[in-house]
Amino acid sequence: RCLAVDGAEHGILVNAVAPSAQTRMTDGFFPGAFADWFAETMAPEKVAAGAAFLLSEECAVTGETFAMGGGRIARIAMAEGEGVIGAGGSIEEVRAMMPGVMADTAFFHPRNLGERSAKVASILGFDPAQGD
Repeated sequence: RCLAVDGAEHGILVNAVAPSAQTRMTDGFFPGAFADWFAETMAPEKVAAGAAFLLSEECAVTGETFAMGGGRIARIAMAEGEGVIGAGGSIEEVRAMMPGVMADTAFFHPRNLGERSAKVASILGFDPAQGD
């Protein structure tokens, strides 16, 4: 997303693709029904069409990541949990905090670094109304 922000002033759009396609890498799947289905369904051309659209002048989307495969296109959302706050001084403290970090379900979806920075500052107690 930072690249999308940087590119915007120059008319450059930036997106990412997480492809699922039959390739030499997937030839190593264990033989079976799934491998057969994958080979028949996940043609690389079905990813290429989505990628080509993202590169076209008709595309106005920027700063996103898309899963593509088998004719399916899905937006992948990056989220950040509110987290657990500690002193940040030891590995032992971090170890003790991890169960809370992993159980955190209060996710936020920042659109850019500015939104993320403001949210994290707020979580850590910064009040912008108090000024610098």
